Order: sequence, then structure tokens, then C-alpha cells
Amino acid sequence: MDNLETAIKKEYRNTTNKSDINKEWLLTAIDKHFNPYKYLQSDTLFGFVQHFIDNSDKRINPNTGNPVSYKMKREYAVTFKYLKEYAKKYSEPDFIDIDLEFYQNFVDLLRTKGLANNTIGKKIQTLKIFLNDAYEQGINPYTKYKSKKFKVISEESDNIYSYPYTSHSQRNTE
Repeated sequence: MDNLETAIKKEYRNTTNKSDINKEWLLTAIDKHFNPYKYLQSDTLFGFVQHFIDNSDKRINPNTGNPVSYKMKREYAVTFKYLKEYAKKYSEPDFIDIDLEFYQNFVDLLRTKGLANNTIGKKIQTLKIFLNDAYEQGINPYTKYKSKKFKVISEESDNIYSYPYTSHSQRNTE
């Protein structure tokens, strides 16, 4: 309820003509709080992603039922940063542009940044989170990103385990 109250007060402060405030205004303010995607300022990919990130505090992880973690919010922002770098090199992609050519160019850009395959895979996975959410909201009607070739790259990593409270020389002598 506190979050709803804060959202309504923010809408009130942003309303220049206070005579517009009535029952319909209040219902719209409440709806904006609970259905923010209906009121996106921009229906472009970058507008959607920015809105997604800005509202990530309200998101619930569907796997755990808990709020989205700080680590995941940071992942959203980092992936968006790389999308902006892509836009500087090529052009700003929109939903219709997310196809296999985009995929290859984006992966190539991430490789030139020195990212490991698993990190690149995480960026692709995060991009798919954005695209799937936009699709579910009815904002993104394009589904080329669902191709089997538009895949999350991964490789087995070397997971080095260190015995707790023992030095390297102690392990070798045991």
C-alpha cells in the first residue's frame, strides 16, 4: 500500500492541471502502478528496456517468488550498456531488428570486448528476458529471437575449489 500511495502522490505532483484530478484520473494512476507497461513512453526496444530496468524493483522472480535480486538488476543494466554500444557501432535496434543477423553481430561485438562464452551467453539470456517480457505485454510482436539458432552460448568452466582453512602445501602432503 505504501508503494501505491507513493505512486499516486508522484502522479499528483506530475499533473500540471490539478482540475484534471477526478475519479478517472485516480483509476488511471492506480492502473499505471499495477500495469506500467500499458503506459510506456516509448514502444521501442530501448524505451522498453529502460522502463524494464527502472521498474525492476517491482518485479518478482517467477522461479522463486522473491523480488529480483540486486545481481540480476545489475545484469539488466550491463546488458543494456552493451546494447547501447551495439547501437553506436551499427544503429539502434528495434524489436523488428532482433534477428539472426543482429544476434551474430551482437555476439561478435561482445567477443571483441573480451567476454567469455558464458558471459556472452548471459547477455543473450538477459536480452531474451527483455524480449519475452515485451512479447507477453503485447509490445513486441516479433519472434525471430525464438529461433533455435538464437541460442544462449555456454561452455563448461573450470571450477576451482579450495579446501577451507588449509594451505596449498598442507593439501599436497595429506
